[in-house]
Amino acid sequence: MFSTPDRIRQILRKIAHRDDERLFRKLYDHYYDRFFRIAFYYLQNDAWSQEIVLDIFYKL
Repeated sequence: MFSTPDRIRQILRKIAHRDDERLFRKLYDHYYDRFFRIAFYYLQNDAWSQEIVLDIFYKL
């Protein structure tokens, strides 16, 4: 479902246009762990990593 950058952009437009919470939740569930692991790799702190990831999704 979220395989290419173009597909992700398309999904983000749908979320914004339709205010689609269900689709946003799928995107969140799909990427949260990956983003968290990347943040944790650099920060070595659970709370900071979680905050960074939540900020990313807040910006979306």
